[in-house]
Amino acid sequence: MPGLQDTDPRLLRAFVAVATELHFTRAAARLFVAQQALSRDIRRLEDRWGVRLFVRSTRRVTLTAEGERLLAPARRAIAAQEELAAAVAGAGAADRPLVVDVGAPAST
Repeated sequence: MPGLQDTDPRLLRAFVAVATELHFTRAAARLFVAQQALSRDIRRLEDRWGVRLFVRSTRRVTLTAEGERLLAPARRAIAAQEELAAAVAGAGAADRPLVVDVGAPAST
């Protein structure tokens, strides 16, 4: 699948949320994003992967066969990313100094 290596985890989360809810508005609320932004992200993912993930109508959202096939691997990819983030956060976190970047306008 083209573009699979560069898939943004945010797009995977969008796909999984819509696939779980089978409703764009509820999935958007779950992700704390606007429904239009979520729809755009799903289209972007479909374009990147070259497959249609959902069948959309005014009354229903259903997964396509490709969407069903890709749902489990997408969930595993998200879980792996979360595991990696937790490992990084726990790796010597107490030993690292706190860094605060303060931006202030320069004056002369």
